[in-house]
This record gives sequence, structure tokens and C-alpha cells, in this order.
Amino acid sequence: MQYIIDHKRAVPPQLIVPLLTDKNELVRIRAARLLLADGISPTGYFLTVFNNPSCRIAERCTALQVVVRNLQEGSREYLMGALTNPSYSIARLACRQIVKLKLYLTQNNLQHCIAVLPSVPHSMIYFSLAQRLSLWDCLIFLLTNVAVDNGRFTQEGLIRCNARVNRYYETPSESQHVQLAGWLAGWLAG
Repeated sequence: MQYIIDHKRAVPPQLIVPLLTDKNELVRIRAARLLLADGISPTGYFLTVFNNPSCRIAERCTALQVVVRNLQEGSREYLMGALTNPSYSIARLACRQIVKLKLYLTQNNLQHCIAVLPSVPHSMIYFSLAQRLSLWDCLIFLLTNVAVDNGRFTQEGLIRCNARVNRYYETPSESQHVQLAGWLAGWLAG
């Protein structure tokens, strides 16, 4: 492939495209370079692979990694969608990428994810991401979703929230205060 790049030989894209999902990263980089020289976007191809459920999970994970590497912060919507992917491997990879890129999350983002896919393995991912929320949003998320995990992840999360309160105390906003008061009133009534 380096010979083809150095001597600017023409190679049909049909021969290069399968190399984009090769296990060897150097081969993937060189194939992408060849496609870019022909004016073809490798990112578009990787988005197609990622969105194709008939592709193997390993290929879809590789495609997601390449999309994230190329788009950086622009990959947020793809990563949020990947969190609700039925494949645990893809959801776990999306979680790692969100943490690595330090992307902004809201309680509503995580609440949407848990509403779409409330399985226990995926819930573990959402509860771990909840620790990236503000103290009070994290607490509201944990208490709202206590039924999803039968309290297992909630208890661990509450211990972490307690440690955060002991280190640094911030007062809840008005909306957070209303949500917490409503949850507490419902808990005391039920």
C-alpha cells in the first residue's frame, strides 16, 4: 500500500474500502489516505458500517472509534445513540469515549438512555456515567431509577454522592430542590 501511495497509482475504491476495517491500524490509515486522495470520505463509510446491524460487532466498534477520532466533539450524537445500542460492547465503548472526550452529559440524556434500554448491563453503564453529573442531578437520577437495578447500583452511587457532599457542598438549584422534595414526598407516602 505504501508503494501505491508513493507512486500515486490508481486503485479502484472497491478494493480499498474493505481495508478500512482491517485489524491492522496501519493498513486502515493507509487505506483512508488513498480514499481521501480520490475524494472519498472514509468517515462516511465508517458511519455506514456503524449503522449497519448486519456487520460484526468488532467492525462496528472499530467504525465507532474511527468516527470519534475524526469528529472528536462532533461525535456526541453518535455516542449518545451508541449508549442505547443493544450490544453491550458498543455501549461500553461509547461510555469510554464519552469519558475520554469529557463530553457534557445531562440528567435527561441518561434518563432517555435508561428509558430506551433498561437492561441491567446497560444500566450499569448509565449509573457509572451519572457520577459525571452534578451532585444533585446525580442524586436525582439515582433515586429516580432505584427500581431499575433493585437498589444495587443506587446504593453504590449514594455512597459516592455522600463522599462528594463531605468533600464539597453545593446547594441544589430550585428545580433540583423541587425534584428532590417531590421524590421524597412520594417515598414517604408509598
